[in-house]
Amino acid sequence: MNQEVIARILNIEREAVKIRDEAQHEAEHLIEEAERAAAASREKALDDARREAEQIVAEGQKTAKQTRERTIAQAQEEAERVEAAMAQHLDRAVQFVLKQVTGQA
Repeated sequence: MNQEVIARILNIEREAVKIRDEAQHEAEHLIEEAERAAAASREKALDDARREAEQIVAEGQKTAKQTRERTIAQAQEEAERVEAAMAQHLDRAVQFVLKQVTGQA
């Protein structure tokens, strides 16, 4: 019986070592998997942030272009109004000078 008990204890110890090794291997596997998942999640977050930043820059550029075009159009309209007003004043000034020269004043 002693040999049976000893053999049984040795089998139990071997089984315990096997279970412990499997648990340790599974734990290492879970840690590696968690690290890969964390890296993938971090990379996704960085990609999302890059895309969002690019979108913000593109929207800013679009807004700046629209504002610039609107400002240029307004400046051109104002320049045309000033030019038209100057043309009217010039016509009146020429008429005045002509009248003065011809003695019609």
